[in-house]
Amino acid sequence: MLSAAVCGQIFTSPTPDQIYAAIKAVNQGQGVFLVVKLVAITQSNSENDKQNLVTFDKASNFKFKFRAPIKAGEKAVKYIYTTKDGNKVSGFFIWEMDEEEPTLDLEIPSVTNQPVLHISGIANDNEDGYRVFVDGDNVFTQRSSGNNVNYYPESDQSMNPYGPYTINYDINLDDNNGKPTDHIITVEVDDKLGNVTQKKFNVHFDQNYTGQSEFIPGENIPSPSEEPKVDQPVVSHTNETTNNTDNLDNAITLTLTHNAFVYDANGNVVITDGKNTLLEKGNTISAWHKGQITTFAGKKYV
Repeated sequence: MLSAAVCGQIFTSPTPDQIYAAIKAVNQGQGVFLVVKLVAITQSNSENDKQNLVTFDKASNFKFKFRAPIKAGEKAVKYIYTTKDGNKVSGFFIWEMDEEEPTLDLEIPSVTNQPVLHISGIANDNEDGYRVFVDGDNVFTQRSSGNNVNYYPESDQSMNPYGPYTINYDINLDDNNGKPTDHIITVEVDDKLGNVTQKKFNVHFDQNYTGQSEFIPGENIPSPSEEPKVDQPVVSHTNETTNNTDNLDNAITLTLTHNAFVYDANGNVVITDGKNTLLEKGNTISAWHKGQITTFAGKKYV
């Protein structure tokens, strides 16, 4: 439907030469390069080999195939493009693949009488550029050299010239005025291509504990691609009231000894008004099924 009309000349589409002239005028005459030919050195070492010629579709998209590392490595593919002016420009497409998860070696006591827990361990990855997180805090990020071109595992060369990282991190366990507390601690290592290794530790603090602490290697948490999907929400939100006394009989009242976030069925913190939904220490909550612990995505919920 026509909502408005104005007087003016009839518009005619510009010719290709006019378009080229307009583009050329951009950026003080530097313009935008119009590529008329693209060669990717993938099938042979010859620029003139027709097998290396890359074709474009109507939207100027293109694709080509090349031999790549099987599990991990980097591949540099040389390209040469020719502009309408006849100028040739060459460079490299850098392709990288890595299916190997980072390594994480550490042990934490399951019970301790020390108010501050010192975490020490070793994190590493087959490639540089990995990161280390403790309870969500990014405690270390390794630099990425970006120089591992044409790497193949059979070469026995390392793609990580910087090596492992030694974890040294302190966590305060005495957050309830000297009373015994329980903590869930997560340590995570991820690499630049999204491979993740994550471990969870359950630690009990009791300043009066006199026994010998047992060090545990932690529970491996599946990576996101391995986690089971939960289709139904943990809590059904409804505006209706109910007189179902069975549910009330199965509920117990708990007093929070720590600040606690509210999570959804996928283990993500619920956002309210742009902020994380937080239940503060000292609040009371009703837990169904007599406080039975349910685990979703490697985390425990009441």
